[in-house]
Amino acid sequence: MTMACYPGPSCWAEHQQVMPGVPALVLFLDPIVLEVQLPPVPGGSQLLARFCRELSRAAAGLADVLEHDGARHRLIDPTPQDTSGGESR
Repeated sequence: MTMACYPGPSCWAEHQQVMPGVPALVLFLDPIVLEVQLPPVPGGSQLLARFCRELSRAAAGLADVLEHDGARHRLIDPTPQDTSGGESR
């Protein structure tokens, strides 16, 4: 499954116990809520921990790009950015 969404004005994220003994990463995207739960497989805790660390690195990298370079959504600013450095044909 592929899902595309964006954060709304009241978005936030946290880790919760969604049930006793079932930790989860919960993303409140306003209005969508996404739970990334502990996998019910042997080694599930290590798998979820590894994913959360990878997600943390990816999110920090995206935040750095957004804070440094900014970004424009094509629905808001449809002007294409020429990043090729050369002439267009």
